[in-house]
Amino acid sequence: MKRVLLLGDSIRMGYQDYVNELLKDKCMVIYDEHENGRFAAYTLWQANQFFKSYGKFDVVHWNNGYWDMNVEAPMINAMHPVDEYVHFLKRIIAEIQRNGAEIIFATTTP
Repeated sequence: MKRVLLLGDSIRMGYQDYVNELLKDKCMVIYDEHENGRFAAYTLWQANQFFKSYGKFDVVHWNNGYWDMNVEAPMINAMHPVDEYVHFLKRIIAEIQRNGAEIIFATTTP
């Protein structure tokens, strides 16, 4: 059975049950039921934990950005600078590729 890992910030929690139901007879869908990926740095850590626990995946569906790029008043700048955000996105990509999984990066969600 194919193995799918869902990673990402709180948006991922909005579609994880739907994806699990949709793929239940075709794939084992794995995700953290209680925690979201928050910032990209946290998602990197979380991905490593899943790779340690579950080994190889066929597909990793992943999103990040809202937490990193959010400007929450009264702040006037995003939580993380763009270059730092990009740095962690590249590290996540490298780790997923090292795991051997195909990557689906969700740039928008309905």
